Amino acid sequence: MQRLASILPFPGGRLISHAKDGHAQTTIQISGDALAKELMTDYSPFVGRALGEPKLELLELCWRMQGPSGRPFECGIYETDAPGVELRSRYCDSELAVIRTQLVGNVVLARVLAEQWRLNILASGFDEIPIA
Repeated sequence: MQRLASILPFPGGRLISHAKDGHAQTTIQISGDALAKELMTDYSPFVGRALGEPKLELLELCWRMQGPSGRPFECGIYETDAPGVELRSRYCDSELAVIRTQLVGNVVLARVLAEQWRLNILASGFDEIPIA
């Protein structure tokens, strides 16, 4: 038990052992303060750059769709000021007409998530538009 406690990923965490339905179980308990401290980063979009427009650079266009309204929308992977990349779906006629975004750790994970979004949208009856 002490060996397990020494490899806990969060300082201030503790192990609790108990029996449930005849099986021994061990639970890791982490205080809110310890978890919050561990999740905090030193990231700031304002360090090292002048105030202005945030960085939003298209790295890869994943897919393009059209729904019953006829208004095309697309999904792309963007480099931003934040760590990782941003997966963003938006209407094609406006940069500001964002449908959904999610920060992802890297481009590979963003491609996987983009494919999940694509399959869900296709299952809803939308049509895919070839990317030129």
